[in-house]
Amino acid sequence: MDKRSLIFIFVMTTVFLLMNNYWFDRKIESNAPSQTQVEQVVEASKPAPVLPLNEDFYVLQNEKQQVVFSTLEGAIAEINLVVTGDIEKIGVDQQIAEKSPQNAYFPNFPYHIVDASGKETLQNPTFGGHTPLLRRSLKNEKGELTFRMQPSFYATALLQEEHHQTTPFEVVRFSEDTIEFISKSQDRTIHKTYHLSKEAPYSIELELQVEGNAGGLWLSSGITEVDLMNGVYSPLMQYNSLEGKKHKLKKISLPSGPVTYDSVRPIWSGISNGFFGLIIDSLSTQSMGMKTEKIDGEEAVTRLSLIDPDYKTYPAKKFPGYEILTPYKMSSQSMKYLIYAGPFDKKVLSSVDQALSQNGTNDELASAMSYSSWLSSVIDPFAKFLSIFLNMFYSLTRSWGFSIILLTLLLRVLVYPLNQWALKSQKRMQEIAPKQKAIQDKYKSDPKRMQMEMAMLYRNERVNPFMGCLPMLLQFPFLIGMYQLLQSNYALRGASFVPGWIENLAAPDVLFSWGTPLPFLGSNFHLLPLILGALTYVQGKMNSWMQEQKGELTDQQKQMNSMATILPIVMIFIFYNMASGLNIYWIFSSLFGIVQQWFVMRVANKKTKTKKAR
Repeated sequence: MDKRSLIFIFVMTTVFLLMNNYWFDRKIESNAPSQTQVEQVVEASKPAPVLPLNEDFYVLQNEKQQVVFSTLEGAIAEINLVVTGDIEKIGVDQQIAEKSPQNAYFPNFPYHIVDASGKETLQNPTFGGHTPLLRRSLKNEKGELTFRMQPSFYATALLQEEHHQTTPFEVVRFSEDTIEFISKSQDRTIHKTYHLSKEAPYSIELELQVEGNAGGLWLSSGITEVDLMNGVYSPLMQYNSLEGKKHKLKKISLPSGPVTYDSVRPIWSGISNGFFGLIIDSLSTQSMGMKTEKIDGEEAVTRLSLIDPDYKTYPAKKFPGYEILTPYKMSSQSMKYLIYAGPFDKKVLSSVDQALSQNGTNDELASAMSYSSWLSSVIDPFAKFLSIFLNMFYSLTRSWGFSIILLTLLLRVLVYPLNQWALKSQKRMQEIAPKQKAIQDKYKSDPKRMQMEMAMLYRNERVNPFMGCLPMLLQFPFLIGMYQLLQSNYALRGASFVPGWIENLAAPDVLFSWGTPLPFLGSNFHLLPLILGALTYVQGKMNSWMQEQKGELTDQQKQMNSMATILPIVMIFIFYNMASGLNIYWIFSSLFGIVQQWFVMRVANKKTKTKKAR
């Protein structure tokens, strides 16, 4: 590679990472204890759960989720996703089970449940088996609350004003899949009926009716738990609305405080924490308006704060919460909503759309999977195109790791002509390097004359110094589309490739771990970024290794050698805390690039020797 190509790759990669906020100042994964260690810790510190005063909990559950309702606000206090099938256990689940087992019980407190025979019983929480979608209360070793999630932050809380005085509700009906609440006050009566959907996965049906004063009421989305993507907290807020007859997905800027949108009429609004999210879909006539709000991280503490609290690895204030408030439309009829709470996976969301379409509803929840980026209009088609092949390779290999490698090879084949063009252009620039140096030495005191002579040299030799960068620019959408696909693909979350080393393709690899977190390194050693750095060094040095250098190096060659030394360090720094899936892509892309570069340079050198022999 010539200097311009190396600089181009470095600058464009760095700019993209900055624009998408993927500088890695947070890290997590693995250091997982054995099952025996977890059981020992749990048995040694198994406190009797402490129930908050004046609050009872009721549970509806199925094979995919456990939905916990509170008699305060008649709202959803917890949504715990079952770790099986669609959802894998990851490092943070294992670390909390080891370091704070009292917070690995689901639900958080004793709860009422109705069994298949219709009998209601009070049960204690069980250890593990779930991962929380919503932020919830936290406890110390004795089972005492160290942080209590305020009921006004619960999902589906109906608020007169943001986070008002808590409203008590009474349970008037409770069965295996349905619960009904009622609250009566001087000026209104509120009915809330929840039903676990049997047709739509991860979905809760809500029927809401307000009798009396129904003005100024807002339905809360709740606050999603943190689920890191590439080691970074990446919350996303969006809504879907009709413009004419077409659905339009709109991203919402993360608020720094309360923000009101008076002129929008969302069909549904949603908030995701990375790989999971919650969508409130209005199945009745949509109300005009919407509110968003930022919640200080210390008012809605994430469970990540339980990991290495002495070192403040994940301080609560670094992870603020966000919520969306949907206005309640005053009507004599009840309002109906579908609450989707689960993985933001296209296959799952499409099945929800299919279930809704049977009732004549087409709200396009699967559009929530559109790739979010400052270049989304350009990147989306490329990312979706590559996604088709990634899924096809998985259907053949049943391994996401091998699928990434095959997709990398396919991408290399697709852009082979562009790379070939760039390599040939670089080779021609190397051949005229001595002539360039002669001009630079001769006219070093006359820059204008030097530029004229250089331009004449390029014209006579029929070379263009910028041709090496043009192919890089043309394939840039493919490269960023690949990046976007791999960093946000839900299927990679918890997907293992090499057991004991690459346990989660959506998180950094972990070769080994230690106790005390170190700056930048954290407490885990990642090998893949070092392999990538080594291959980047080899690729940068190949030109000088494969050509017979005589005499002093030109300025361009010196700069190339310097970049070949610096770039690997930069790549290690950028990718050290990136997901292992991304590292695998770049490693094999570099490896295939080295093979192609070796072949092109070898053929070019043979042609040069043949010409000299003649």
